[in-house]
Amino acid sequence: MLVFKKRRLLFVLLLLLVLGGCSRVSKNQYEQTIANIYSQSGLDGKIAVEYVKGEGYLYTTPYTRVVFDYTEIVGDRAVTVSDTMFFEHNTDMFEGDTAAIGVEDLFEFDIYSGVIQSFAFQEESIALKKVIEKEVTEKIEIENFKLKEVEPHLMTVPLIDASEEMGSFADNLALYKEDVAKNQKENKPFRGYYDIDIKKYMERGLILASITYENYSKEIIREDIDELKASLYKKISELDVSDFYDGIYTLSFDTITKDSSSFGSGSYIFHVKDKKISTIINDR
Repeated sequence: MLVFKKRRLLFVLLLLLVLGGCSRVSKNQYEQTIANIYSQSGLDGKIAVEYVKGEGYLYTTPYTRVVFDYTEIVGDRAVTVSDTMFFEHNTDMFEGDTAAIGVEDLFEFDIYSGVIQSFAFQEESIALKKVIEKEVTEKIEIENFKLKEVEPHLMTVPLIDASEEMGSFADNLALYKEDVAKNQKENKPFRGYYDIDIKKYMERGLILASITYENYSKEIIREDIDELKASLYKKISELDVSDFYDGIYTLSFDTITKDSSSFGSGSYIFHVKDKKISTIINDR
């Protein structure tokens, strides 16, 4: 028994030593490092770290994940986007593609993904979201089927084959980058990624509108999911899209059970053309 107590005491002492030796990096340190990286690409707004995953863990992980907000003042209001960076474990040493630091074209790098999508906070984007929310809320009334989010989203790869009127994805992306470069020369917010013509690029299939739902259910029953999918297809076809922009829309859902697990999903892609739904694709 005495030997057991000694071993237990030794283990506690070792644990305290490990805890005492853990390198903890403050949120303020991460904010300073991220601000320095962002400023090298002309992003001089405010950085605020939301949370750090892996900080203070007893075991070694390959990196520390830092989620942060980036805010700029646009006109008379603050616009905030969220991004993520990875660091060497328990340090503020950037763990990522160093080619991302100091670039003008932010499009290729994940650490600027929120900045790239900042156009979604334009007043025009917000107005479009309200139009979509109003229509789907009125037309898609299903018990325990709750609208989660409507968000314009810039595509990095083509979702579906573009129609002839939309043009090629590569050509549209090149045109988009020209517009961003022009905005940058004019020192527009978010390094030129905020002031993007949403209507123009929705019509070209480069920006799509994503509509996301959550389906709450006590349990997953395949027949119920299939019935829900059939009902959704019909309801989408009956939407009044006369106030929607022409372009590509997605409507998707995940089923959430009482234990918060997520199973049973569905996704539809529909194309609005000349203020009418021309195509509906059951993606999954």
